[in-house]
Amino acid sequence: MNQYQLIKSEKFNEIQTDFYSQNDEMYMTAEQLGICLGYSNPRTSITKLVNRHEYIKSDEFSVVTKLGSTDGKSYDTRLFTEDGIYEITFLSKTAIAQVFRAWARKVIKEIRKTGAYNASPQQLNSYNILLGNLNENQKILICEQSKLNDKLDKHIKTYDSDKESLNDITLSIGYEINGIKKDVQSEIAARTSYIPMRPIVAKRSNVIDKARLKTIERFTKNCKD
Repeated sequence: MNQYQLIKSEKFNEIQTDFYSQNDEMYMTAEQLGICLGYSNPRTSITKLVNRHEYIKSDEFSVVTKLGSTDGKSYDTRLFTEDGIYEITFLSKTAIAQVFRAWARKVIKEIRKTGAYNASPQQLNSYNILLGNLNENQKILICEQSKLNDKLDKHIKTYDSDKESLNDITLSIGYEINGIKKDVQSEIAARTSYIPMRPIVAKRSNVIDKARLKTIERFTKNCKD
């Protein structure tokens, strides 16, 4: 690490936080910023946040440089400037973002002023109160979320039960309709095949009788002649 120097390590909410410097500009790595903001996957979450807001990639807010790692190798690492740190905390939706932004502003301001940061007892007490309140609020939110999840599960179960009952009713009605259709079709078929036959048979019988009568008449007449 030739250009960026680690000038200060401080703890925020028991998290080791490193500040780098170059040409009087203050920097933090994407991963440490993500950890401080409470992301479970800090590097991935910050990367997604940057990709959604392309302007963060400009030099005003961040730079990518090679930083040494614990394995002795150097990797491309995104560093956020002071403006970038504040911008990310504004864009972040985590509950602790506002508290961290206030803390980071005081730390950076103190480092610029004195070259180091030494929090006063009053400042430490103030941040401890803020973090304590934040933790309590998180517990309340988790409890309320659990209650909402229980209610949602009950509604889903009721919906599934009602849907199953509705399906059974629909299926039953379908069977009844099909039965009625078959009965109607059978009745129509029976009437269609039966009703026209009687007049046709009767008509044919009359024709046959008339033909026989004419034959008998001719035969009788010939006998007389």
